[in-house]
Amino acid sequence: MSHPPQPSASTAHSRPDPLQPACEHLRAGGLVILPTDTVYGIGCEAADAGAVERLLAAKGRGRQMPPPVLVADPADLTGVVAQMPQAARAFMEAFWPGPLTLVLDADAALTWDLGESVGSIAVRMPDHRLALDLLRRSGPLAVTSANPTGAPPATDAA
Repeated sequence: MSHPPQPSASTAHSRPDPLQPACEHLRAGGLVILPTDTVYGIGCEAADAGAVERLLAAKGRGRQMPPPVLVADPADLTGVVAQMPQAARAFMEAFWPGPLTLVLDADAALTWDLGESVGSIAVRMPDHRLALDLLRRSGPLAVTSANPTGAPPATDAA
């Protein structure tokens, strides 16, 4: 019985990078749909005020409900949150990655415009391999659930 030929090391590396188009779209100010450990989300670069406005418009949400920011690693919060309270650090160590969102004081030097955040920022590290891979490459993303405000959350791709 013959087996199909196995790809060589050179052909295995020639596959297109599935995250590259998403990263390029994010850098250009676009929105992307991404899976998380809880729901499908729609996200953009957190530092891009125009993209955040488009995100809020796509969600049907006003500036009074700023989106949380997803990170790939707690170290990504340097320069984002003011000071890390010991209790927050303990929660991160116990529950991240995972579905825990923490609301912390934003760093005073942070220039991101996520909406009317009143000096605070919601942050989370999802427990989903694809989301974490994207976040490692893109940096922090402002993300909200990929459903219109008031509609049931999108928990599958259908």
